[in-house]
Amino acid sequence: MAFGLFSGRKETADIIYTNCTIHTMDAAMPLADAVACRDGIIMRVGSDEDMQDIVGDETEVFDLEGMHVFPGFIEADATPVLDAIDEDVCYVIDEDESIEEILSGLSDHISEYFTDVTIDLEDADDADDADDAVSEEEFDGGFDEEFDGFDEETMLIPDVVFGYGFDSSLLSDMELEERQSLLDEVCDDSPVLLLSEDGLTAWFNTIAFDIVAAAAEENGMEILTLPFMLSVLAPVDAERFEASAFEVMRGYCSEGFTSVFEGSAGAYISSIFEDLQIALLAEENIKLRFINGIYICSEVNPSYIESQLKNHKAKYQEMGGILTGGIVCAHERGGNLSVQFLSEMMKAAASRGGRVLLEAETPEDLALCRSAISSYRERSGGKPDIVLSHDGELQHSDTHFEYALMPEGETPYDEIVIRTVAAAEKLGLSDILGSVSEGKYADFAIFEDDPLEADSVADDNAAMTIIGGRIVYDCDEKFLTM
Repeated sequence: MAFGLFSGRKETADIIYTNCTIHTMDAAMPLADAVACRDGIIMRVGSDEDMQDIVGDETEVFDLEGMHVFPGFIEADATPVLDAIDEDVCYVIDEDESIEEILSGLSDHISEYFTDVTIDLEDADDADDADDAVSEEEFDGGFDEEFDGFDEETMLIPDVVFGYGFDSSLLSDMELEERQSLLDEVCDDSPVLLLSEDGLTAWFNTIAFDIVAAAAEENGMEILTLPFMLSVLAPVDAERFEASAFEVMRGYCSEGFTSVFEGSAGAYISSIFEDLQIALLAEENIKLRFINGIYICSEVNPSYIESQLKNHKAKYQEMGGILTGGIVCAHERGGNLSVQFLSEMMKAAASRGGRVLLEAETPEDLALCRSAISSYRERSGGKPDIVLSHDGELQHSDTHFEYALMPEGETPYDEIVIRTVAAAEKLGLSDILGSVSEGKYADFAIFEDDPLEADSVADDNAAMTIIGGRIVYDCDEKFLTM
């Protein structure tokens, strides 16, 4: 009988945003005056009066003073992680560069960002004095870690020279020793590690190999794997990357973006961005939702795709939607991926409930992708959901959804549709993102002036961004509390 005592109790909102114009992007209710949030989810959308019965003792009512509210913008077509991996963080390699161009660029990068630092121990009483003898200005590498491996006469303070983005097929006909010797000619006294565009091939010099081999022997490992090599060398300076990533996040927030998708970075590079997001989440200082795609630009064993999707599911289920994945992103250019491989890739994605995004650069690539989709559907039927992005004429199809590769809106309203409804549809997230509707994430982009009345949706003019009902960016407070 006691249950009846609580049957009439109503849930109250955590926070209610009122006195604003809400452009919901939901045809059922295009405009509203207020929105209520509970546990990071939109609880109610309507008028200020509609909110009265869900105001409790602990409800925060936030007056937006006539500002304009839109669903949080979703960046579905850029490269946030790659933008954060700039020249200060690593040597950026274009996938079209030849071996000669890579080596020349690497030499220039080392000259600009690194300086070999040796200390004559005869000029220092002990190792501590030797450390003091070198100031930060004497080298660009920025070494803060202790290094106790020095001989009787000199102490070398090494840093890992890291590069990312080369085409792995460049090394297909080269033996290990030849690969190492080419890098040794550029740099033989500090470890060099270059990672391919797909993130699956490492190119390293002798000293890098020796460091990893010694670590493997110490750990009783008989086979060197790429993940182990990356864990030993840890080639990305965390502080530099964090500073660069914050600049990227600041830019997105200032434009009204609350979610960003990365589908063009290898697993290791994306994992660094993920780690930063996890740290910010633990500090309750998150600024963006990060949607991570599994980047495919070369033919791999389908089991790799299955394992990556499995990892995504296990990794993100406790993240409350701040980190999500489960999307396989295949970039078709110049026949690098065959019809047979794409069909097997779709099968692997379907086995783990993944979504497939295909990008085609040329008309020939587009024809190949459409052929692969048809081949897969004929053999396997329904799943997975497949999106095909390209610059050609979009076609309606029962087998997949087609989306402009880099869409541009003719009007401000079109631009906002691309950043909300269309982006959520492309990523398969329309149930949780893309409109201000009950049951979706309470993510909002807020502007003082109505961007629909401007010539275009201007960059850098968002007043606030809100994620999960909480303000994460306020232009008057200049972004982060750190």
